[in-house]
Amino acid sequence: MRAALAALLMLPQAAHAQDWVTPEVCAVDEPFIAEQVFEPPGRAALEAEAATIPNGTGRLWQIASPDGKVSHLWGTMHSSSRHVLDVPQEVIDILLASRSFAVERDFRHLDRDSYRRWIFWDGVFQQDRFLSVADILPDGADPNIIVWIYARLNDRGINSEDVSLLSLGGLMEILLTDPCEDFVGGTRPILDDYLATRAHIANMPVRGLEGPHDIRDHVNANEATASALIGMFGAYLMPVTSNAERATSFALYRQGRISLMMAWDAAFLAEMLGPDAEAAVELGHSYLIDDRNRTFVNAALPDVTEGGAFLAVGAFHLPGEAGMVALFRDAGFTVTRVPLPGEAP
Repeated sequence: MRAALAALLMLPQAAHAQDWVTPEVCAVDEPFIAEQVFEPPGRAALEAEAATIPNGTGRLWQIASPDGKVSHLWGTMHSSSRHVLDVPQEVIDILLASRSFAVERDFRHLDRDSYRRWIFWDGVFQQDRFLSVADILPDGADPNIIVWIYARLNDRGINSEDVSLLSLGGLMEILLTDPCEDFVGGTRPILDDYLATRAHIANMPVRGLEGPHDIRDHVNANEATASALIGMFGAYLMPVTSNAERATSFALYRQGRISLMMAWDAAFLAEMLGPDAEAAVELGHSYLIDDRNRTFVNAALPDVTEGGAFLAVGAFHLPGEAGMVALFRDAGFTVTRVPLPGEAP
């Protein structure tokens, strides 16, 4: 890893740029499924794996309390693509008829201290150690991930000297951003923010299911989790030359085939993160998905007990034995899928 990093730092600065991230690669005229993106291991193997994931199909779920109070759970995709923002009218009608709205993280500043923490980049940089991306990645990870991470940081205005001053959580939050959103940042909302805006216009209470800094703070305090997550999101920066992967993701999302998206994601990470991939992905997901699922459900319990709540979270939070659908059922609620036009049966 150190040799790869040294070679990277000797490259001309122009070689660091994410030149492959172009409007053409990011643009999708119409979502479609490109079979080649599933290789390896192939679509049949991924379909078989997806079939083992409970509650893996569907984006909209009705949550009924024991006394019949109804709320809804909606799986989002963190994208501003028009194909993602084109929410079925049935979903919009349910949202606007709801009493309250909750999203994963509400990034509004509810007090002056929160604003100051954001404006002064609290927790993004550190004083007591120097970060080495090469040392933090999981052992055996594709060394190209180092190059891709530095390229991403360079395009976000952070040079190679400043990288060493980043905190683990600061680096992680930068890698959470989709490079294709660079072209529309601040002009078009991702789906989560779009729905929050619709709720705001309807004068509906809007809140986050966790604090805006919780992910950063957790990653800063847990180096093993940081290693797993930085490796995972660094791998997603792999250069591509077409929009086939993006178009396929949009198509699967619109079809509500969330478990197939999850199986495809796991296969990709297994290929990129080497012999420790399974352990790294399990560790990363145990926090980013499983632990946060419990946080979200616990935070939402008062609202769904009262009824009329609309919860919007990333679609990967819905399926699985530790998914939010299962957790609400374990808490005594009746959770039923609401099929939408165009979704798989």
